[in-house]
Amino acid sequence: MRCLYVVEGTSLPPEIAEKAHAARVPVREATDEDLQALSGMTAHQGIVAEAEGLPRPDFVEAVTTAHFFIALDGVTDPRNMGAVARAAEGAGAAGLIVQDRRSAPFTAAAQKAAAGAMEYLPIFVVSNLANALELAKKAGMWAVGLAPEGKALWECGLCDERVILVAGSEGKGIRPRVQSVCDELCGIPLHGRVASLNVATAVAVAAFHVAERQERQEGKHA
Repeated sequence: MRCLYVVEGTSLPPEIAEKAHAARVPVREATDEDLQALSGMTAHQGIVAEAEGLPRPDFVEAVTTAHFFIALDGVTDPRNMGAVARAAEGAGAAGLIVQDRRSAPFTAAAQKAAAGAMEYLPIFVVSNLANALELAKKAGMWAVGLAPEGKALWECGLCDERVILVAGSEGKGIRPRVQSVCDELCGIPLHGRVASLNVATAVAVAAFHVAERQERQEGKHA
């Protein structure tokens, strides 16, 4: 962490001040307007941390050993990006795959929605998502697209394979080129009156289903 900024006229909570002192992180006062500019949010709670950028791990190396990834195609809302990262990390995914274009930026809003998950979850930024999926499939992974027209999620073969769950934007879904690379399409059956789920909610449902199926399968082989 490079620096902590606190709104002028206030002080850090004791537990944060103690950790900042121990880590030799400088603390500086700033105006409310400065904190809004730094964080990109009005609800910054009076404290903003300036940190190093997130590391960019090697995707080629990761797909040879990992069992489970989440990939996002065209999700441009930072809050959805953060919420997906939170669900992915909670479900034990090995990482989040996003394209460097047509994807939400990793802003303070995304970090806040992730509730710390982005500090633990590897994020792989690729230049072409379809090509990245093809590469993962050659390494033995199974690409499953989340789409309402697909068969029920519970009927998809998610426990015997190393899996990449692919989710698209709420408006357009997964793009045709990316969808064509998927080995199968799976949807979440809805029993109420709403026509669809928020992308982060859909990913959470599917991710924990994959985690549960893979745990059960591992138990059978133990």
